[in-house]
Amino acid sequence: MSTMQSVDIISSVFAYLTIGEISDLSTINTQFNLVNQNQLMWKKRVLNEYGIDYVYDDETWEEMAKNLFQADMINLNKVWIDEITYGKLVENCLNICDYIVDFLDDNDATCFIFPDYVVDLKTAKRYVRFEYDGHHSSNVRPCERFDKHHNNILRNEESVMKTIKYSTREFAIIANAMCNIDNYNGDLI
Repeated sequence: MSTMQSVDIISSVFAYLTIGEISDLSTINTQFNLVNQNQLMWKKRVLNEYGIDYVYDDETWEEMAKNLFQADMINLNKVWIDEITYGKLVENCLNICDYIVDFLDDNDATCFIFPDYVVDLKTAKRYVRFEYDGHHSSNVRPCERFDKHHNNILRNEESVMKTIKYSTREFAIIANAMCNIDNYNGDLI
């Protein structure tokens, strides 16, 4: 088998591996390391997995990919809802004051990530009663306490379902970042 054929095979296999796995493999085999140095491969990975199409002058695509992987960066090209990407969500947040707050208010939702087993109002209330460890007050029942800080979503099924739909890991990261950028002092999250 020619070197070119083995490089093509390794490149194909690398497409199914994480950036961390590729980095580890490149240290144990010369041909793996040869493929690992292909900056075009790393550029495609960074664009496809993180939605970023540039690097700084003193950084390679490989370094960028490894840094983003280690930081557990979100993919800005990934679609959130209604064909809106997370990159577009960030853009909207930067251009429209209170975009996330208004969006959640308009949709009777809140930014809260429930565990995977929460699939409806009943399981949301069960989670809040028995597992939620949020704002404490001995005078208020758990669901009322939760509702006070989370846009009253436990009052109807639709609000819980919208919160489950909208509040992805990526959305929560963007919402928190935007609150910090705006020096927001509210209780959104």
